[in-house]
Amino acid sequence: MRYLAAVTSPLDALGGWTPTTENPTFLPNELTTNVGRFREPTHLVRNGARGQLGIAFAGSISFEPPAGGGGPSFPWLGRLPALYPEWLGDRSFCETHNLRFPYVAGEMANGIATTSLVIA
Repeated sequence: MRYLAAVTSPLDALGGWTPTTENPTFLPNELTTNVGRFREPTHLVRNGARGQLGIAFAGSISFEPPAGGGGPSFPWLGRLPALYPEWLGDRSFCETHNLRFPYVAGEMANGIATTSLVIA
């Protein structure tokens, strides 16, 4: 809880974020809808009026705190780079085994997966 209090402090903004094509999302149902957009760079912003944390895509960043009156701008807390599942794991392992995604699903009840499951 102490960490959350620090994040919502007005001093934590690294700058300002201004939308170009779409506004940030702050509501739980909007955030859930955007979970699948992990292949896009994502910005963490705060709704200045309510203090809610939200996410934003595209837009422009200013390393100055947002000033009032110049259009919609939100305190910018950070950026998450795009994440491609293909980038996870060891590249040489994927190339050797001709894999796109380096994941193996296993049986849970009796420990290690059978050879048949791994091959499939």
